[in-house]
Amino acid sequence: RVRANVFLLLRAKKNILWLEFKDSLTAFNAQKKGSFENKGGINRDIASIIFRFLKKSNIASHWLADSGAADMVCEKLTMIPLEVVARNVVAGSLAKKFGTDEGADIKKPLVEFYYKKDELNDPFISDEQALFIGAAQNQAELDELKQQALLINERMKVFFDKLGVRLVDF
Repeated sequence: RVRANVFLLLRAKKNILWLEFKDSLTAFNAQKKGSFENKGGINRDIASIIFRFLKKSNIASHWLADSGAADMVCEKLTMIPLEVVARNVVAGSLAKKFGTDEGADIKKPLVEFYYKKDELNDPFISDEQALFIGAAQNQAELDELKQQALLINERMKVFFDKLGVRLVDF
């Protein structure tokens, strides 16, 4: 029944995509590769739970419905070439960049932009550089991205706190 409803949804709208979550693994911009049985389904289930939670929090996303064991139906969007990262805890590259110990809470969450370009290893960029590459039309759009990241971060911290999980960053 879900699959039939998904087909009707796909037929009714032009800007709908069927997204398949695969069992493949990659790390370090696909320099390391592998696979894990049922990973696609697990990732789809986790993503769907989070998207449903965000929807209940009045935060829009591209998610429309689940289909099958490892698929979801999504609204087609135009992607911007930015990775927006919200950080709550000193860890990973942030600790390395500033030579600090991992694990300390950050008093006010940080929002960072990275240029989504695998061949450049997704470098950190400033607001001015984001405008330079045309990732946003103006500072107001970048400010909106930051505001949304902070709002989603607050909601996600609540979500993960209820599960006993500390949200380090996303």
